[in-house]
Amino acid sequence: MAAYNHQFIELSRLPPTSDNLEGTTSGDIQIFQTANPKFKLVKKLIRNGLWPINHPIRAELWRKLTNCDKESPHRLIYTDTRAQLLSSGISADEIALPAFIAEEHINTYSLNASGIIEIRILMRICQHIYPDITYCPMLPAIASCLLHYLSAEDVYTSLANMIEDKTCKHLQLTLRGYEAFRVAFFDVIKKHDESSRNFILRQHRDDVDSFYSDWIWWLFDYLPLRYVVCMMDSFLNEGAKILYRVAMALLALYKKSYGVPKNVDILPSIVHFVSNLSIPEHKLMRKCFGIKFLSRAEIKKCNESSSVRSRLSTSVRLNDISSGSPMLESIDGSILNREQLVILWRWIPHRFQLYQPRLIFTTGEHGTSLQTLYNRCGLNQPLILIIQSVSSTKEDGKREIFGAYISHTFNNHLNGSYFGSGECFIFKLDEEPQCFMWIGKSEKDCVLNAGNSLFIRCDSSNICIGGGDGNGLIIRSNLDSGSTNHCDTFNNIPLCSNVDFRCHVVEVLGIEEDIE
Repeated sequence: MAAYNHQFIELSRLPPTSDNLEGTTSGDIQIFQTANPKFKLVKKLIRNGLWPINHPIRAELWRKLTNCDKESPHRLIYTDTRAQLLSSGISADEIALPAFIAEEHINTYSLNASGIIEIRILMRICQHIYPDITYCPMLPAIASCLLHYLSAEDVYTSLANMIEDKTCKHLQLTLRGYEAFRVAFFDVIKKHDESSRNFILRQHRDDVDSFYSDWIWWLFDYLPLRYVVCMMDSFLNEGAKILYRVAMALLALYKKSYGVPKNVDILPSIVHFVSNLSIPEHKLMRKCFGIKFLSRAEIKKCNESSSVRSRLSTSVRLNDISSGSPMLESIDGSILNREQLVILWRWIPHRFQLYQPRLIFTTGEHGTSLQTLYNRCGLNQPLILIIQSVSSTKEDGKREIFGAYISHTFNNHLNGSYFGSGECFIFKLDEEPQCFMWIGKSEKDCVLNAGNSLFIRCDSSNICIGGGDGNGLIIRSNLDSGSTNHCDTFNNIPLCSNVDFRCHVVEVLGIEEDIE
């Protein structure tokens, strides 16, 4: 049996493999070929996590776990829809991704160029065949992982079987379902690991929700592939509850390794820890399954709890899935037109795309005092700082627009110390809009350190975004000038043609309702 699907993977990008393939004996393989995967013996073998990433049993195991029958009608559906999709003359690499995924969270692991294109095709086929999917951001990562071992037809068949499962065992297909699954992690932690819950509250009290919004991406964006593959073994067999177990295990290992860090934003710190995890795969799995009494029924109870429902009861406008653009209302007085606003809104975290933007501060109405800006912003978070510059170098006289997404309120942070989280980013909205995310998100192999995790610094003299070998953006206290340079935090280019610029308008947008 071949270990990988060589058609779609870049062998040089695969992690080191093991020559020891004795984790499964020939007798175990016989069990998989003849037994129901739900049998306790089979579940135990899968949970052991003893098979290295290159074990030849994996393709056969995954096909069996996902009911991937070679006679399945899904295979013909895939072939016909793929041909129809490409018959219009559009090249495969020009295929637009569906709106139900999160483009900033598409981890293709060790896929080659053909594999990456195939993922785009698979996502569009899923969109075409299953138009009721409104939000499923984990789907590309799951498909990418499957494509390392299975044919594209088998991957689609596996995805289709998971999508059609009425129990939603593996996937949540709506925004509300996904949010319930994501937020329930807090309730699971609260019940099964009180020490971790208290640890999170101590370290991230100002914005607990941003911490809990990221835990899924520890697994699918940052966890090295060899662990993801072992996680997928149990995920395909037992369902999404495994993701809670892996995240809880990673959090426990992080606490054990780092203790209680002081004056450290634990989001970048835990991302660095997960990205560089080096324990044997079976030890991570042992940690996962050492968590007692975490059943599917218990998780369902957490999803349905009153605390989860209350978090989801906010009245919001959902994304216009058919167009892929948020249903945004124009902002009176803003320097952004609707097209620019739509582009910007696609970059902000998905949980905030549900809200309408609101103009909190503009120099055109509220003056040019930095203290007034701070007062107007109050406890609102997150915030979007937008600058329209007066450019002396543009021949056509056009003013440039650029700015920053600020994850935390300025309030209580006016002492000149850095704060914020890895959700911060800086951007430019000229002829070729660009977004510069935190290097810990945009460059998976980067080495994180104090110099490239400097997000926001503010005091009475200026607001500074990004640090380490330069500052991405600085606005001075009179709000009439600033500067922009490359910085390590975002690995950006300067945001406008003049690194030292003059401001025509400075404004701040809010996202959530006022906090009194």
